[in-house]
Amino acid sequence: MEGGEWLILANGPWPASIDLASLHQQAAFTLACDGALGRCMEMALFPDAVIGDGDSVMASHLERYRAGGGRVHLEASQEENDLAKALNMAVRNDAQRCIVLGATGGDQIGRAHV
Repeated sequence: MEGGEWLILANGPWPASIDLASLHQQAAFTLACDGALGRCMEMALFPDAVIGDGDSVMASHLERYRAGGGRVHLEASQEENDLAKALNMAVRNDAQRCIVLGATGGDQIGRAHV
């Protein structure tokens, strides 16, 4: 999970013009914020991990994801939004570069300390 290029999927709009499957295949690690998990599943995209406080995801999606071997990092803290948590996880794991899709939805990232 360490280093390389990370693909981070937040719950805002994703550009229709990108090849998401290709970005996912090329990424060393794909991390979805919990609110983006349902969209990932709709697109048959299985992220390496999901992070968030669990308030933006259906329990059935989390159960299906876990049953398929997915890793869920629940962080209940409300000090940071889920995107900030994802970026902080990338920094902790020495990500060299992050491609973030959907950053403009939901909470503002202004509180991130990355």
